[in-house]
Amino acid sequence: MPSETVQEFRSMMDIQKGQSTEPEKPHISSSQINLILDCSAKYMFRYIFRIRPPSRPFAARGKAVHRGLEYNYRQKIETHEDLPLSDVLEVASDAFDSMLAYVQWDSEEDPGQFKDQTVELISFYHQLVAPTIQPVMVEQPVIIDIPETDFIIKGFIDLIDSNGYIRDTKTKNITPPQKVVDNSLQLTI
Repeated sequence: MPSETVQEFRSMMDIQKGQSTEPEKPHISSSQINLILDCSAKYMFRYIFRIRPPSRPFAARGKAVHRGLEYNYRQKIETHEDLPLSDVLEVASDAFDSMLAYVQWDSEEDPGQFKDQTVELISFYHQLVAPTIQPVMVEQPVIIDIPETDFIIKGFIDLIDSNGYIRDTKTKNITPPQKVVDNSLQLTI
């Protein structure tokens, strides 16, 4: 049975899934810009025709880790305490499970292995990194008006800590070269 705080978080996330009362201007994000620069046909199918390709296991793992960290950090803004690891793992596990049907699995990929990796990443992070971070903002929206257009650039900052550092957690197996970081459109926006 999920704890009361886990249930409250689930309810809050359902409410935040784009149910604004004000009409929003059309927007573009850094991932949309990167996609159109990479392949305009992929952009057309995904954002104009609304045909989404299936997610890959790595994306499901990353989103589940992100959801667990977000859950911990949102409450830590006020409490200054990390939640018990079991609560964070429950949220991440639920997030992973909710994405299973949308993931394209290759024959050699094992969903259980990816879920185990999710648990390992959360556990490692929760023990070694989370105690060193005091968040002041979590999932902070960033909206930039594009002058002389009806469009905005929209994004989210994962976390801003009490030292003013912007933190963006990635779950890739390798650290990107500094040149990639220096030229990241996501970080620029």
